[in-house]
Amino acid sequence: MRFLVYHNSDMDILRQKRTAVIILIIVAVFAIGWLLARMLTRPDARQSSRPVDTAAVVVTSIEDIHLRPPFKKVWGISGNYLIQDFVVVKDIVYHCGDKPYGAIDLTTGKQIWENTLPDNNPSSGIASDGRMVFVIARDWQLIVCDAETGQKLWNRPIRGHSSQPMIHQSILYCELNPLELTAIDVETQKTLWSVNLKPKSPIPYVLTMDNINSPQILFRPILCGRTIVAATSSGELIGLDYETGEILWRRPVDRPKDGSDNCYTGVATDGTRIYFTTHNGLVAALDSETGKTDWQFVDPAGIPDQPAVGSGVAAYSNYSGTLVTLDAASGRKLWSEKLEIDPTSHIGAAVIYEGQVITSVHNEIISFDVRGNKLWSWEGPEDLNNQPLAIYGDGFFLNGEEFSRYTVGEDPRIPKDKAERIKLATQLSKRLDKLTNDEKYILRNLGDEAFEVLLPIAKTQLQHYKTLLEASNSEDSDKRKQTLSRLNNLAVILLKVAGKHRTSDVLSLLDLTSDAYAREWFIRWLIDNGSDRLNIPYFIKLIKNNRLIYETHDSTVQIIQKIARSSSPEAVQFMIDQLKDESADPRVRLYAFANLANVGGKAGQNAVIDIMSKANRTACSFAEFMMLDTLQPVPRSASKESWGSRGVRSEVLAVSRDRSGNLWALAASSAIGSNQDLWLLKRTGGSWSDPIFTGAEYENLGYLDWTTGLVPQANTLAKDSDGDGWSDLIEKRIGTDPAVKDSDGDGLYDSEDMNPLVAPRKLTDTEQVVAAAFRTVVRFSPGMHVPCIVDYSGIPGSKPFELPGNNSAIIPLAQQGENSLRSKFGQGVCIIKFSHPHYDFAGNETFGRNKPAVLWNKSHTEAKVHISILFDNSQPSISYDVHLKKFNTHWLPIGLKQGYYGRKY
Repeated sequence: MRFLVYHNSDMDILRQKRTAVIILIIVAVFAIGWLLARMLTRPDARQSSRPVDTAAVVVTSIEDIHLRPPFKKVWGISGNYLIQDFVVVKDIVYHCGDKPYGAIDLTTGKQIWENTLPDNNPSSGIASDGRMVFVIARDWQLIVCDAETGQKLWNRPIRGHSSQPMIHQSILYCELNPLELTAIDVETQKTLWSVNLKPKSPIPYVLTMDNINSPQILFRPILCGRTIVAATSSGELIGLDYETGEILWRRPVDRPKDGSDNCYTGVATDGTRIYFTTHNGLVAALDSETGKTDWQFVDPAGIPDQPAVGSGVAAYSNYSGTLVTLDAASGRKLWSEKLEIDPTSHIGAAVIYEGQVITSVHNEIISFDVRGNKLWSWEGPEDLNNQPLAIYGDGFFLNGEEFSRYTVGEDPRIPKDKAERIKLATQLSKRLDKLTNDEKYILRNLGDEAFEVLLPIAKTQLQHYKTLLEASNSEDSDKRKQTLSRLNNLAVILLKVAGKHRTSDVLSLLDLTSDAYAREWFIRWLIDNGSDRLNIPYFIKLIKNNRLIYETHDSTVQIIQKIARSSSPEAVQFMIDQLKDESADPRVRLYAFANLANVGGKAGQNAVIDIMSKANRTACSFAEFMMLDTLQPVPRSASKESWGSRGVRSEVLAVSRDRSGNLWALAASSAIGSNQDLWLLKRTGGSWSDPIFTGAEYENLGYLDWTTGLVPQANTLAKDSDGDGWSDLIEKRIGTDPAVKDSDGDGLYDSEDMNPLVAPRKLTDTEQVVAAAFRTVVRFSPGMHVPCIVDYSGIPGSKPFELPGNNSAIIPLAQQGENSLRSKFGQGVCIIKFSHPHYDFAGNETFGRNKPAVLWNKSHTEAKVHISILFDNSQPSISYDVHLKKFNTHWLPIGLKQGYYGRKY
């Protein structure tokens, strides 16, 4: 019995062990099956040179990341072609360009093999699985090569422009025919399926030659789960089953307003959702299985670039130079950073890596964490603007004038010893015009030692250029151009290595510089990097000596802003004096008015209040607007009268005497909103006087004899039914009542009233802020002395109210609609709009679509509002964020920031 019990116990133990083993085997089988399934339903990570980071990484400090400066160059490949596309597989870089395609060793940069395409057959894309390389030779062939040797294995013909290919699990997805996605088994070379992606029904959009003749897939197809997704030029995002080619869903988008064929600007995936951006400013996320929209976000500031996804965020740069991040799950805006101030260019596409959001601006790479904190920046060897940064492993690729790789580490080419650095800088300075990008990069990284070597060279070249300019010899024109080109190359490097302690040296170079654009190089450096203790007195001296006429407009404004924002006693007193001086530069007075209350203490506030108290509600006469006292007695055949100091353009076109011997002039003036308007002037006491609006336009002169058609009717044209000082024709243009002297009943005749259609009333806080902001921008802005139409729609619930600051009529758009004055928009009259500020109180970019014009702080003691002034239907001519603060009973400006272009209003 005991034996049996003992025996049975052993058997139980054995059974338990067997059961455990079987369970473990079953679990292992399921685990392996699950892993295999995962591998079969995700894209091959080796295909991307930008690894997707889907973990919610939060970087708390720069020490948490390994991809950070300093960076060293590992290798670079130069040639007479640009690399269009590349992928990295098993430490081999497979690339294709205009003609060549080949393989490069990632570690050494050595070319492993290279093939060349026949003439007129540039490549558009490349893919590789590590065994074979697939190259799309645009409009010609799909070429398949051995990855190790480059030997051609097989090919397929291509008809039409083909997009980039994608390889996954030995299946190649490519476009062999226009708008037709084909799946090829690369082992057997058999076509598994081919699907035409043309829309089922015509999509309404403006046809152009591009989208009629070249329908195509726009980017490399991407794989998300079991869905392969393609963006098409027909305006659709299409999801297909990656095994069968069955179309699972279609997602059309609105086409760009210009009818161009590139609706989409980029597509990305995080393995769960599909993210895309469009030319209409849309950023959206779709469910990859159904194509249904999870969320969408409209960027009001500019066209979004290729999106990047990872670490729980979706990031992109837009064409207004701003880096934007959204929550990847909800589409909620997290933060944005304005990086590019030039409205004509934009920053590079965003990349997410190791919890960093990285982009490039010019020759600088900048990194932020997902919360928007700046982690690091690094200056590269060449212009990186618009380059998509490709990160791989512990480094990244730059693809500009040469294809190069950088990794983390100190550059061994740059010595640490000061004597050695000076020696190297001296050697490089002897061949400044022939330096390679690498050598320029080294010279810039030699810092103060390089400045020490380059400073005397710069002084010599500037003096030489000054001598050439003074000679004014046409034979020296080429020499001047060559010298200026050398100066440009030198200044770029010199100012990169200049520290703040070199301010006095840069000022000495500025004094030697005669060329306006060359001066701007040094001025920009002084503004951004120089010592204010030295800068401010120098800039004040420039204005006092009227030297600003030698600077470009941008430099002048930056100099003025620098002084206006300084709280130094010298700067404050200078700005107070300029504000009081009616003959001072209007730009100086504008920024003085906008900043003194903030930086000038009680004296600054009182100066601003004093200017405000002098403003009245009456407008100047047309004779003053037209500056009749400055007009010549005879027409100028060679040139037209320019805008005067008060900003009104007028020109004598012809003169003639009537039968009584009176001298008359026909003049063109924009005094009531159109530079096409014709006026009659009478010569009295040695000057022109009595301007009479004729109602005729400049284009009528082709068939109008003004001496017989207008002069005899002078009294009729000047008819003033109500005796308010404005003729009936003028009142018809402005929109006032020709039969009533005081159209708004406020006690002022229409011709005297700056706001002839709006009577004064008690204003709300919002209206007071808008009125103060209006006065700030309009009071000193050149060109703002013509009638303006004010759009009050940005101020919810507000009726038109009096606005101070302009010298001509201010007409509310809401009351007038499409009147005669409105019809002259684009010919001289302007439209003023109020909208939500572009930047909040912390300086962060805001998205103000459908938001009220005034942004308040929590205590309601500060406010911001955006004002845009449009003289035609293009971009605003004047655009500012005005920051105001309440001082006792007065709302005073305390800051002015110029708005940027590309913003949709």
